[in-house]
Amino acid sequence: MDNLPDELLFEIINQLFLGNVDDVWNISVTNRRLHQIAKELLYSSYSNKDVVPGLFIRALASSPNLERCVQQVEWRAGGYDLKFPEELTTAELRYVTERVGFGEVGRTEVAGESMIRKLNAWLADREEEDCINIFMLFTRKVKRVVITPKEWSRKVVWFKPALASQMFSNLQEAYIHKEMRIGNVLSLFLLPSMRTLTLSHVGINRNIDGVGPRPEWEANNAFWKRLEREGSSIENLMLSNVGSDTLDLVRALESFQGLKNLEFAFHGHGLGRDDVNVRTLLRAIAHHHGSLRWFHLEDPRLGKDPKVFEEVKTLDHLECLQMTMPVFHGSMNHKEEQLPEALLGCFRNLPRHLKNLRISAREDYQDVPTRFLDVLLSMAPTIDTILPHLEKITFFDWNPQLGTFPCQIQTAALQSALAKADVELESIYDTDEFAELYHEQGNIVVSTIEPDLVSVAVQHGCH
Repeated sequence: MDNLPDELLFEIINQLFLGNVDDVWNISVTNRRLHQIAKELLYSSYSNKDVVPGLFIRALASSPNLERCVQQVEWRAGGYDLKFPEELTTAELRYVTERVGFGEVGRTEVAGESMIRKLNAWLADREEEDCINIFMLFTRKVKRVVITPKEWSRKVVWFKPALASQMFSNLQEAYIHKEMRIGNVLSLFLLPSMRTLTLSHVGINRNIDGVGPRPEWEANNAFWKRLEREGSSIENLMLSNVGSDTLDLVRALESFQGLKNLEFAFHGHGLGRDDVNVRTLLRAIAHHHGSLRWFHLEDPRLGKDPKVFEEVKTLDHLECLQMTMPVFHGSMNHKEEQLPEALLGCFRNLPRHLKNLRISAREDYQDVPTRFLDVLLSMAPTIDTILPHLEKITFFDWNPQLGTFPCQIQTAALQSALAKADVELESIYDTDEFAELYHEQGNIVVSTIEPDLVSVAVQHGCH
């Protein structure tokens, strides 16, 4: 045991933690080094759904060296409130009050219950965001946060203390699960360490946002000026549900300095004064032609203007583009004799360095139109002249195995034709809803090329 490197011991303990924590402690007491690693792993992650915040902070106050172990924090609305037990020692109380900035505790003062009650009463008057910010004062080494707010003001910039302290100085990933505006999270855009930001729902609530004073980021332009001056270090931006507020989104995107991965799914009408049209949006994304490598785009407005991809044709480093089938509806609405040239025009407007083109059939109820497959089959022999770096076309949320026999024959023919151009064709769909048909979990993929036959294999993710 003593000869094993720390990394290997850490992995062993980590696997044991997947089972029973009690077993880990029983094993760890047999070896001091093993016990220390187990302790570090135990304190590496925190959730206010599982552990009372005050008790967790007390443990850190008792052993300040544990503070560096906390790498991930999850804070959910409805979890335990932030308050401290009344039996804090003098040293623990001093540690807490000094970090929070609540009064002073002398070195000879006994940690009386009155001081702790005052501290808890003060915390009880704080808003939920304040409590999260206070908790983060004790976890300055945290790299990943998952936050589900309850009722936060939509008129102010959240996490402002992070801009003037070391609270989030090491934060690299943030997941915010709440409807919000772009302005609410401007402070996260400004964190130099931030690399991945996931916002579950971006939009404007007219019942809340349309009344009262102007939002803080509109009344005080300092946040935008700082973002324009310093830029944003975010490399991965995931926006899976955008209803509006794309005007501010475009403004923020133009400040990013090295965006590599972008997910944008728009589900609004795009006609409000706080929105921009799809061409303006893509033009802002095209600013990242030197860095963007993965782009997931879902926007029903694309089908109305198939030539809109002219705006992102300059994305020279883009390797994977994922979009929904309705993007091609503008072409497929052409007359039968015009369809090949119209669809060919769509493909010619795609970035030429694409390696993987992923097309979702979700909006078409797991059906890829036959006409689309026919035209793609006619394009197959020369597709390498249109997209010379293309390696794979992926249809996901669509399973030809559940289609008609002619559909399977057609897919196999297309698969074979694309293979001659060194392009792989695959079909991926989530098997959860097909659990009664297939016992294996994962993704079903059409991968093997056989004459007039589509075979099945298991595949995960975008390669």
